[in-house]
Amino acid sequence: MDVVMQEKYLSGLLRMRNKGTRILFNGKELPYEFWYRLFHKSGNGGFYKMDYCNKDFKEINFKWIGVQN
Repeated sequence: MDVVMQEKYLSGLLRMRNKGTRILFNGKELPYEFWYRLFHKSGNGGFYKMDYCNKDFKEINFKWIGVQN
């Protein structure tokens, strides 16, 4: 995903949060500055993926997926 699309994605999440949707990372609300980590992989291949979004869009959780050796 290029930088422009990343910005659009994060802007959309921010709009949803401003309308009351909780944006969670491993079940915790974190500051907006942290959200850019959605697009990064760790050196061992770990990454964030959407774990769930409840049916009313009141909560979206991103879960860290680590790679086991």
